[in-house]
Amino acid sequence: MQEYSRRKSASYLNLVRELPLHKVTVNAKTWTYIKTGNGESAILFIRGMGANSDIWWQQMAAFDMRYQVVSIDYPYEEDSQFLADGINLILSKLKIAKINIVANSYGGCLAQWFAEKYPERVRSLVLANTYLPCYDVVSKYNKLLSILNYIPNWVMVKVFNKINADAMKRELRNWHVATYMENKSARSVNKKELLAVSTSLKLAPDFKAFLLKDIPILIINSLDDRILEDIYRSKIIAAYPSAGTHTFKYGGHFPYLVNPSEFNEAIGDFMHKVESVKSQLPMDPTNNPLSPVMQH
Repeated sequence: MQEYSRRKSASYLNLVRELPLHKVTVNAKTWTYIKTGNGESAILFIRGMGANSDIWWQQMAAFDMRYQVVSIDYPYEEDSQFLADGINLILSKLKIAKINIVANSYGGCLAQWFAEKYPERVRSLVLANTYLPCYDVVSKYNKLLSILNYIPNWVMVKVFNKINADAMKRELRNWHVATYMENKSARSVNKKELLAVSTSLKLAPDFKAFLLKDIPILIINSLDDRILEDIYRSKIIAAYPSAGTHTFKYGGHFPYLVNPSEFNEAIGDFMHKVESVKSQLPMDPTNNPLSPVMQH
């Protein structure tokens, strides 16, 4: 049964990888995205570092019957406002006025920057295994980052891959992750990208989480996430006190990849509640179904 499910998962991945790759140029930088589905509402998936847009294949396959589904690959850029503007331009090109966003890791920073600058375009926001967009996330690596320019790229890639492999030992035994790796979709982060990510967090203006107060938010974490430290999980939950939460017992840093059924159910239920509330406005603020904590 597991072997059948694995073959089925691989076939979904191949179908997603066959989708046309669209390109958009913003300030001489190239963004790419894949799109499927024809629903009235839309979902935007934003990946973290070291992945491609097809890493969301199990979510794209699950939601493309009900939603327009878009997954982006962004250029690594030091200017957080440029990144927010790039997402805005893609949505305008696709004629999508409001979007449900699902983002993981560093992609969660992009999602929050976009929601801060363009809150009127965000229908809902799912922040999975991510953190507030602030420099203290990478500040402990200051010494390493300061000498990064003098380290050959192949050395940096080898060190980065070793750190990730140690942190993801359990995830790498998961057959969903193995399917992704075997299909050669994953890639290594290079030195230029790592520097751009750290600089974007360092140079970004002070993030104003309160500007997202009217956006329904779901925060997802995993108890066994060995990449994201507890302090950053606590900070993002504290920044959005009215957000719902969903905690995986086993999901690692990529629960959408490791445990797609539970992840899809969690975000599907959340977006369904958002749609239901929006259709019933005006709403009694004492009876908001998005506020209670969802704990699993």
